[in-house]
Amino acid sequence: MSRNANWVLLLSRYAFGFRIIIPAACGALGMPTLRFSIINLIAGTIWAVPMALLGFYLGHGSSGTPLYQIWAFGILLTVGASILVLRHLRQTEWVEDLKTVDLHTLVPLLIGLMGAINLTSAILPRSRRRF
Repeated sequence: MSRNANWVLLLSRYAFGFRIIIPAACGALGMPTLRFSIINLIAGTIWAVPMALLGFYLGHGSSGTPLYQIWAFGILLTVGASILVLRHLRQTEWVEDLKTVDLHTLVPLLIGLMGAINLTSAILPRSRRRF
């Protein structure tokens, strides 16, 4: 790993199940932050651009999503979010226990929310007005 860390990190995007382990190993072995960031940015670009283009060009073949699938997705999303909120409210007194450390949990929550918005916009049919 220490000899080929650059190549291993670059190819880690394509190694299913190793996306988290390989960058952690690079950090544990003392890879400089700037080199890690640059290689990770290049690897992400090499992975994301072809995947996005593939999804874009293959996505035009579909004629749209039936209405019942949109409703089913919305219901599942609402039920899942409600369960998570209720579990969280039962476990903590969230107003009294609010600390600055809780801001670190806000970032993954916002990333998850952005993912849900991206999935929703990918499932819903496009219209010229919305675009």
